[in-house]
Amino acid sequence: MRPLKLCVSAFGPYAKQTVFDLEQFGNKGLYLITGDTGAGKTTVFDAITFALFGEASGRIRDTNMFRSKYADKETPTFVELEFEYDHEKYFIKRNPAYQRAKKSGDGFTLQIAEAQIQCPDGVVVTKMNEVNNKVKEILGIDRGQFTQIAMIAQGEFLKLILATTEERQKIFREIFKTKSYEKLQDKMKQEAKVLTDMVKEQKIKVRQHIEDIRAKQGDLLEMQLHKAQNDELTITEIVRLVEQLIEQDQIEKEKLEIDRTKLEEKINLVNEQLGIAQENERAKQSLEKAEIEREQKRRLQREANEVFEVENSKEEARLMIAEKITILTSVLPKYDELEEYKQKLEKIKTELNKAESKKEQLTKEIESVEVDLETKKLQLEGLKNSELNYSELKQEQEKIAKKKQEMLFLQQEMNERIKLEDDFKMMQIQYQNQANEAKEYTKQYNLKREIYLNEQAGILAKTLVTDQECPVCGSLNHPNPAVLTEDAPTKAELDQAGNKAEHANREAATQSENAASIKERLENKKVQVQKSSKELIGDCNDEEIEKTLKGALLQIVDLEEQLLKKQIEMKTKIDRKAFLETELPKIQDEIKSKNVELTAVKTNIGSFLAQIDGKTQEEKKLETSLEYSGKMEAKSALSKLEEKSKTMKAALQDADEKRQKTSEQVRELEGSINALKQQLTNSKKFDVQILTEENHQFGQKKDQLNQLLTEIEIRLAQNKNARLGIQTKSKVLEENEQKSSWVQALSNTVNGSISGKDKIMLETYIQMTYFDRIIARANTRMLMMTNSQYELKRKEEAENKTGKSGLELDVIDHYNGSQRSVKTLSGGESFKASLALALGLSDEIQSSAGGIKLDTMFVDEGFGSLDEESLKQAIQTLASLSEGNRLIGIISHVPELKEKIDKQIVIKKTPSEGSQVMIIA
Repeated sequence: MRPLKLCVSAFGPYAKQTVFDLEQFGNKGLYLITGDTGAGKTTVFDAITFALFGEASGRIRDTNMFRSKYADKETPTFVELEFEYDHEKYFIKRNPAYQRAKKSGDGFTLQIAEAQIQCPDGVVVTKMNEVNNKVKEILGIDRGQFTQIAMIAQGEFLKLILATTEERQKIFREIFKTKSYEKLQDKMKQEAKVLTDMVKEQKIKVRQHIEDIRAKQGDLLEMQLHKAQNDELTITEIVRLVEQLIEQDQIEKEKLEIDRTKLEEKINLVNEQLGIAQENERAKQSLEKAEIEREQKRRLQREANEVFEVENSKEEARLMIAEKITILTSVLPKYDELEEYKQKLEKIKTELNKAESKKEQLTKEIESVEVDLETKKLQLEGLKNSELNYSELKQEQEKIAKKKQEMLFLQQEMNERIKLEDDFKMMQIQYQNQANEAKEYTKQYNLKREIYLNEQAGILAKTLVTDQECPVCGSLNHPNPAVLTEDAPTKAELDQAGNKAEHANREAATQSENAASIKERLENKKVQVQKSSKELIGDCNDEEIEKTLKGALLQIVDLEEQLLKKQIEMKTKIDRKAFLETELPKIQDEIKSKNVELTAVKTNIGSFLAQIDGKTQEEKKLETSLEYSGKMEAKSALSKLEEKSKTMKAALQDADEKRQKTSEQVRELEGSINALKQQLTNSKKFDVQILTEENHQFGQKKDQLNQLLTEIEIRLAQNKNARLGIQTKSKVLEENEQKSSWVQALSNTVNGSISGKDKIMLETYIQMTYFDRIIARANTRMLMMTNSQYELKRKEEAENKTGKSGLELDVIDHYNGSQRSVKTLSGGESFKASLALALGLSDEIQSSAGGIKLDTMFVDEGFGSLDEESLKQAIQTLASLSEGNRLIGIISHVPELKEKIDKQIVIKKTPSEGSQVMIIA
């Protein structure tokens, strides 16, 4: 993964949209992110991590803190990242949740967190969870793993070197795809637990069946049963014991059943005789009872005949009541007509009351609206000059705004003057350096020229050739040519020195001209600042201008706020005036409308009074013609007559039924008495008391036999069920005990739970191979950065036999030959170790079959803990690492790094506009 372009907006200290074009740094080498403390160096890493995973690079910062405090309320907060992975380009954009300005109206509203990623095939994923899953799918790692293998974040480098076996397990599981081994471990542990639980459960069930075995109290085998239930007998012996108990109970059960059959035959005979005797006794009692009841029924028969005669004599009264019922039924509709008159009259009275209430309501409403009309007229009169006052405030505001703009422009001019002063001082230094250099080059040239001229003869002699004329004397022979001194320059060397001197003098002249130009601009700017400040804030020297201008600006801002409040108040009055001008005609129309409605209501009241008078007279006329005052009273009288008629008819019918019923009962009793007398004459005679005593004794003997048989049957059922359960479950138990033994042994092995040995699980054992490779790669850097003093080594023995082990680290100190925990390293040494381990991990990932490609690494601080030599070694290590296709970004404020790394992102912090970025590629 390589970031290509990062864009942040209103994010952290970056108030405006800021672009980091990381593609300028190429695809390999080192680059430095440097700048003021708090300017936003670490925020660059936060932004990259947030874009990818929706979180910051470190745990200290929260996504809710990303909104820039310097940003305008209209500027949105977001991060955009274009990155390359496996030669494919992706684009991702995120924004955190924050309070943004409303699109319409005043105030703020919550902007929810959003994310989207665009893939190389054009597919765009937008849902937050789906984007997070897509990034993890592309990179193969999550945020925690990314910060440990690709980004050593500020304050977190120690976590990489001091991680426990469990923490490294989680990292390696995702990177090296060892999840399947963990699943195998869990599956074996679960299967072993299931088998162990199954064996325990089956042992309990077998034990329950043994506990269920029963023996007859006092039996000779009862002692053997106690041994079985105390686990003193084998399963085979227990089964043999149960079979003996079953056989004994079967023999005793057959004997008791024969005795019970003989006893039941005796009981049946006694019961038969006892039944005849009891039936005779019941017949005597029934005969006596029937004779007494017959006399009672004869008396009731006589009384019923007398009542029937009385009721039968009331026929004339019954006919008169029936005639009254017929007459009253025919006049009932007249009562409905009377009720209808009353309802209509009541309805009209209700409408009259409503109309009178409406009249009163309308009168009050008209009075209220008229008062409201007068009040609003007075208000309108008081607001007639609102527009003029608002216009005057607006003009005053424009004057103040213009003056404020002029002050801000003066402030900008002062900043430019300060910058020109700094530039002039810098240019003076550059000119002085260049002038000194030109002076030195000129001095060297003049010296060489003097030597050259002095040795001209030697130079000419050096060019003489036999049989060619001497350029001085014309001779063809040169017996004694002049000799060139050892320090004399050649023509080429003299020309080269002259060119250097000339170039240096030209550069010095150019620097002088540049300095003069800046000086002229500086003087002009000073004059301009003095002139503008005198017009705006009065006479001030250069030191007083800034302070006086700042105070004047604060006054202007305060005055602007006061004018704004007045404008808001005046605008409210203008709106009120416009409202009243529209509202008054509406109120006048409302008064007219309510007066018209009031006139109509008064007309309706007169109509209702006339209707009430007519209906009242008709009602009185109909009431005079009827016997009862209303239908309910008439119906009540009718109901009483009907009930009386019904009662008289029922009394006659009831008397007749009782007369017939008593006669029938007397006849039936006489027949029963004759039959009972005949039964007593023909039946045999037995002694009931003797038979009852015999039946009681036989019953007791039968109950005893039944109880003994029930006990035997219960024992037989329990013992048979116990025998079957023991035989069935003991066989399954034996098979599962064997299987549980070897499965538990295998589970202990793969889960690192073997007693007395290191707690190394199968997954950890596989990961140890990768870890050894990582350590081997890390040591190539560790040895380089520590002058071959320290070498990392995986701890082969655990500190104790209880915790997980296998992925802890020791360090070998080659200076004293000791091996100790990596936790004993100092801060600077720990940083080197964590850096070496991160680089080793990154190398192993690149070369493994996992397919994760990390073309970029980030290191955030940590260099401040290194001495000069260690810093040099760390930079050399990172530089050697970046010689391939890998880009390494370093964030630091260490001054030495600025000199050692050419490619830089320089971040400057400003008081009011947030941080500014400059890229040096």
